[in-house]
Amino acid sequence: MKSSRIPGTRDNYPNRRPKLSLLLEKLMSSPRLKSVAAAMREERPRE
Repeated sequence: MKSSRIPGTRDNYPNRRPKLSLLLEKLMSSPRLKSVAAAMREERPRE
């Protein structure tokens, strides 16, 4: 993701936040995200 490189505008101008490269729906079903999430769960299980 590219940063908009405008200091102090993240909260003032939310439309200047970087865009996701995928729609959120597609991201949630992404095999890469699922494998990263599985690795994180394995490494740090909930108590």
